[in-house]
Amino acid sequence: MVGELLTLVARERASHLRRWCREDLSMASLHLLLALQVAGPLPMSRVAELLETAGSNLTGLVTRLEERGLVRRTHDQEDRRLVYVSLTDRGRQLAEDREFMPARHLHQVLEALPEPERAALVASMRVFLETSERLRAEGRLLEDDADLLPTL
Repeated sequence: MVGELLTLVARERASHLRRWCREDLSMASLHLLLALQVAGPLPMSRVAELLETAGSNLTGLVTRLEERGLVRRTHDQEDRRLVYVSLTDRGRQLAEDREFMPARHLHQVLEALPEPERAALVASMRVFLETSERLRAEGRLLEDDADLLPTL
């Protein structure tokens, strides 16, 4: 069953990855855009932690994305040493378009399902996510497995 599920997810992911490639963005750039989409504006230091990259590498990455009009840097009003990075409107749209399964795609597929199948899918996903959270809280979910969950 896991193999079948992973095959289905991989097939769906492949169709979305083709769209990502058209933008000629590195995986690090995509990770940054998606992290900002989820978390909102973040201090550069926190972004470096999330992306597991050195500050100097992050500075170059943010500069390139800023030049493309996808992110902006702002200084904290109280502590000017603190620099935040956030999505521009263009960056937010690009991140939304490049999600693994954009909300509009998910909406169209769910709307096409008959109500009984839609309800069963939602109930199953609730159980799946609740079990995932319980296993994570119990320390029984491997970190690599936890990283896969947002893509499902």
